[in-house]
Amino acid sequence: MEELQIYDSQGKPIRSATGRENQQVKDFFFDGVRLAVDAKRNEMFCFFRARDNDTARSEQYYAKYSYRNRSEMNRIYKEVKTRIEEEYGMILDTENEDTRFFELIGSSESGRVPTGSDLDDVTTILSEYKSARVGVGSYNEAYGLFSKLFNNEGVSKIAVSDNATGQSLSAYDLVIEKGDYFGLALLGDTEEKVKKLREQRQPAFESKYEEEDDDDDDNDLIAGLMGASLYAGISVALFLAIIYGSCLGLGIGLIGDLPGATCGSPSFEDVNADAVGNGSQEIRITGGINGGPSDTDAQVNVTVRNESGMVFNDSSNRRLNSSGNFNFTVQPGPNLTSLSPGNYTATVEYGEIRENDTFTFKSGPKPNASQSENESTPTATESESTPTATESESTPTATESESTPTATEN
Repeated sequence: MEELQIYDSQGKPIRSATGRENQQVKDFFFDGVRLAVDAKRNEMFCFFRARDNDTARSEQYYAKYSYRNRSEMNRIYKEVKTRIEEEYGMILDTENEDTRFFELIGSSESGRVPTGSDLDDVTTILSEYKSARVGVGSYNEAYGLFSKLFNNEGVSKIAVSDNATGQSLSAYDLVIEKGDYFGLALLGDTEEKVKKLREQRQPAFESKYEEEDDDDDDNDLIAGLMGASLYAGISVALFLAIIYGSCLGLGIGLIGDLPGATCGSPSFEDVNADAVGNGSQEIRITGGINGGPSDTDAQVNVTVRNESGMVFNDSSNRRLNSSGNFNFTVQPGPNLTSLSPGNYTATVEYGEIRENDTFTFKSGPKPNASQSENESTPTATESESTPTATESESTPTATESESTPTATEN
């Protein structure tokens, strides 16, 4: 059997007069599948794009690849590139976001793995040979999750798709959906499975506690010690509340906040995104983080979208001043395409929090001194919603690059 076979989006083998149509490929294309792996058969399907020449339209294809082990799976990118460009004389196209996973699987990157208790519970569910459906916000996270769970107990069929509920993936153990998610999202009945798993743990904990409660004398001693500790703890807490009560919002603090402490969960304040103007392609991001770090570097992720989809995505360390405020500009680079006139939405993320702001970009040369301020400065419009990028055959989206864009921090 041939190690590599190339099909168009309708399941027809290309450059083959005798090849048979593959119905599975047609189903994968309909469900937006980017990767489908069957470890028992040592077989994988991966989505990619190519064009006949520099001016031709980018067409969508699937590569069916047979491998012997996990390390050989990474060779699919090189094998497809050789077949497409050297044998078929075509051009491999990786400028669209939907080909990002294809690039990652052929690279040395490990991806970005979402963290938290949900991931631990999903791993347990899979180990019990139950299926799971999860959502992530980027192909980097999808690849990181795929790499982590590929050899997990109970996982033999794993897929990455734009639609986790697609009929073509109903028999798969794990399906990772790339969509408008933050962190790891539990999809479909996976949320109910996790809920039941956590409920099963609770009776086991209570049973163990009851067994330890048999010795009354020891329990009385422990209860006495616990009572004394609780009384001491309450006294200390009350003292701190009186002395440092402003950190708790009680309005009774004699001194103020605890030294070096942060009050409550972090939150964004006055996040603003705007085109710099004056004919520049730069985007300025300003704002602050309440209850977060200050006078240090913090990892802040910035995503910029327009009606066509994502045009910029980068996670870099940004300098925060002593008040926790940031002020930096994003310049055109490998991760920022040229801005065309229109409305844009910038999403700023730090840890588990995010904030959106919209702005309008107006192209044109740098104005002279006689032009008004309104003509040289685009107007920013605040919005709480983030437009959803639509991936389709006819509308390419921007590439997420492995390189880091040039950011100017003030």
